[in-house]
Amino acid sequence: DLRGARRRKALAIAPQWYQYRRKTDDLLQWLDDIERSVAELPDPAEEQRVKEIGSEFDEKSEDLKEVQGLAKELSDAGATSLVQPRLLQLNTRWQEVEAKFTPYRRQSVSSLCPVPICPVPTCPVSTRVGFNSM
Repeated sequence: DLRGARRRKALAIAPQWYQYRRKTDDLLQWLDDIERSVAELPDPAEEQRVKEIGSEFDEKSEDLKEVQGLAKELSDAGATSLVQPRLLQLNTRWQEVEAKFTPYRRQSVSSLCPVPICPVPTCPVSTRVGFNSM
């Protein structure tokens, strides 16, 4: 019967769903905390603090990828309507907070790397546009 099939399906994905909820809650809380930290940065920002926040973003981006993978698994299992609103909220918040931090990160890196087109491949500020044509 259809009701029984739905119940079995819900029970099968329940552990993943709770893991997804916990991880999205954790990331949303972290985004609130880090947004406050970014708002409290002095102008000009302390380079060490900018590096710390940048490192946190790098670490948490791995968590975000993991959550996005869980969301895909849950969506593939038929839970798209449950997963998508939370994922959209998380992705939107991530972009908002990252956009607030980006100017500080650029300012910090540009003090280390004043070349507008930098040959350093890991330079997050560099446009690297046209570097090969120099």
